[in-house]
Parts: sequence; C-alpha cells; structure tokens
Amino acid sequence: IMDALRDTDPAGPTVVYLAKFLAADLVRCVLTGDTLVGDEDVKFVGLCRVFSGTLRPETQLFIMREEEEEEETKEAKVHRALFIERIFVMKGRFMEAVQEAPA
Repeated sequence: IMDALRDTDPAGPTVVYLAKFLAADLVRCVLTGDTLVGDEDVKFVGLCRVFSGTLRPETQLFIMREEEEEEETKEAKVHRALFIERIFVMKGRFMEAVQEAPA
C-alpha cells in the first residue's frame, strides 16, 4: 500500500480520503448548499480525494476512523462499509457524472 500511495498508482489498492458530505440534487446534478430548509428530500455526496487505486460505481469501501477509542472491545470494533453508487467530478456547484475516478 505504501508504494501505491507514494506513486499514486491507479492500479493499486483503492485508498480514498473522504473530506466532507455535501447536500445535492442528484436529478439536476447540482449542490444545494449546507443549509437545509423545510422537508426537502435531500441526498448527500461525499467530497473525496483518491490517493491510490481507481474509484468505480457499485464498489464497497471500508471506513477507517482517524481515532480509535482504547476502551472499545473487540466486538465493538465493527468495520463499517460505504457503497459507492455514482461518481461525479465537481465543477463549481455543478456535478458531472463519470464512470471512474483514478488516482
């Protein structure tokens, strides 16, 4: 993994940093802002950077937290997973759908 990260290898294991979740209108492919008003049916997209590998739709990524609690028992250390449905390239507040996002 270290070599793939250093070389930003698109064929290496997929390593992604998820920086933030943003509210979006997926029908119009536009960000709606961080403030929610009323009973809006809002979807969220994750703003990410791909350090290694290639991110593709319909893949599953495992989530690692930055800090691990020392008090957690083995049973509590359940690996959470995130399912990638679609991938977009951000262009201002607009989003363009793409098939993959290589490192």
